[in-house]
Amino acid sequence: MAPNQNSTLPLRSPAQVLSKKLAEACSFLIFLLGISTIVLTLVLVIISYSPAPYLDQWRMVDRFARHNGAISLSLLWAQFNDHRQFIPNLFYVADLYIAGGRNIFLLISIFLVQAFHLYVWGYIFRKFANFSGAAWRTAFGIAAFCLFSLNQYENFVCGFQIAFIIPGLAATVALAALLQHHKQNQESNRTIAYSDSLLLALFAAVLGSLSMVNGLLIWPLLLLTGIVLRLAFKTILLICSSAGAMLAFYFKGYTNESQLVPFLRSQPFEGVKFLLLYFGASWKRVSLGLGVALAATVILITAISYLRFLLKKNTIDRFVLLLLGIILFCIGTASMTAVGRIPLGIGQAYTSRYQTIAMLFWLCAALLIIRWLWKPGSKDPIDFVALGSFQASVLLFMLLACTEAMPLRRELVERRQTLETATLALVTGVPDISLAGVVPNSFVLQYFDFRAVNLEFLLRLHDWIYDDEFYRSYGTNFSQVYGKASRNECSGSLEYVKPIADTIQRGARVYGWAWDISRNQPASKIVLVTPDGLISGLAEGNGYGLARQTSITRPPQTIWRGFLRGMPKAVPIHAYAIVANGHNACPLDVGSSVPPEFTGK
Repeated sequence: MAPNQNSTLPLRSPAQVLSKKLAEACSFLIFLLGISTIVLTLVLVIISYSPAPYLDQWRMVDRFARHNGAISLSLLWAQFNDHRQFIPNLFYVADLYIAGGRNIFLLISIFLVQAFHLYVWGYIFRKFANFSGAAWRTAFGIAAFCLFSLNQYENFVCGFQIAFIIPGLAATVALAALLQHHKQNQESNRTIAYSDSLLLALFAAVLGSLSMVNGLLIWPLLLLTGIVLRLAFKTILLICSSAGAMLAFYFKGYTNESQLVPFLRSQPFEGVKFLLLYFGASWKRVSLGLGVALAATVILITAISYLRFLLKKNTIDRFVLLLLGIILFCIGTASMTAVGRIPLGIGQAYTSRYQTIAMLFWLCAALLIIRWLWKPGSKDPIDFVALGSFQASVLLFMLLACTEAMPLRRELVERRQTLETATLALVTGVPDISLAGVVPNSFVLQYFDFRAVNLEFLLRLHDWIYDDEFYRSYGTNFSQVYGKASRNECSGSLEYVKPIADTIQRGARVYGWAWDISRNQPASKIVLVTPDGLISGLAEGNGYGLARQTSITRPPQTIWRGFLRGMPKAVPIHAYAIVANGHNACPLDVGSSVPPEFTGK
């Protein structure tokens, strides 16, 4: 148990007694809201889950497909944009070849990495900050809230984003381990050049470097921290040599398209604006302007405080030094992002995936305030007015953040629906440009310089999304896959057939509605059959049709949407809802809005 803090000093008035009790109560509320944020984020991850790859994840799948599924060190080491994602690639391979490529392993890994990051902070609060009681609960609650904030939802719902999660953890572990090495030196009263803690710091730096390019920032921060702590020359030399070896290894054969020098010459003010918006966006629920102003204040205080650490030679607060180091890491990451993303527009600063680093920045800023309010060993009584104001502000911010849950839930459900629809477009080979940002089709493949996603490679994976009777039925003979069910087992109809770019040669979007009477629920799977008896189209129900895209006057959950493959000319088609045990197909009616060439009338 950490030693009691200055809150144990005699209280001078009943008002102080009341203030202390309120501080205790607020610390419990902050702790509970932090844990609630974790639970809420987990629920949203489950709601939005889809096994289908998303955006850049397709590029990784295509890279493996180009090598016909063969895995090699050169493939894992290959540059991806500006990054060497060796460590994330190991996760991607494990998901594809061991966990069935359904994204479940990746999403669980992301959650566990952040949970471990939270555990590390809890350990730091005890060992470095000497927090206990209300101070520890407040700090831990804020840490839980920041690390699992809904601001960064993109990094929790997309398996590919594990690459964005690891560097923050690596920076925290590396700097904390180096500070532990310094603490061991002080406690032993002798100079220790090497220790397990130092090796852990170097290992964490390597881990971060091989995840994203911003992980390379950990090396100069380790060196700078070592200089501030006046570590042994051999220790500094080891850090320098390790950093040099890592950089030499990293940049061998490396290509970089970012133009740093032209950027600094022509867009320095845009870079500063991007930097402030990058962090200020975390406050959008309160006030973006306030967030930008606070970000500028934190950056200024960090620069001044670190300069003081470099110049003074008296006792150093290791916890504060750790927080300042991580803030510098976050500022460096935001700066690197600005160089690469400003050409795409200043709006890139608001992107959800960058909020993982932004929320780490704000966590450290909040912890600096907590350290100022709860100074272990101080003879001055705690200012409970300042403490109460801080805790109240934190609670207000956390409660306002919770209001984002319902709109975000709708957005994530729509995202899942779009992914499922995109999967149908990919299976049927219909180039639906409305899904261009989600799944690779003939347009997107050219844009991303893809060869073509090798579906046969994906099908060989033992348990992926396409390893399902419904998807595999596409292109097969209808009578060999499904038995015919009675019309009394379902109701519904095919309502619209809309050829892509007004030509059936490129395929068509199809819409309709269906109800599974036998199970008293919406029909979730629809197959479209052409006169040759082949299943030539697939559709998904349960609201995947997105009612606002149609004028079907039926409950949204009964609407389905899908795709019909391209063909030389229009032919009559028949829609069937898969009912009961999934092996029977119930015929659906044809609506009056369907063009006659698709009805045979």
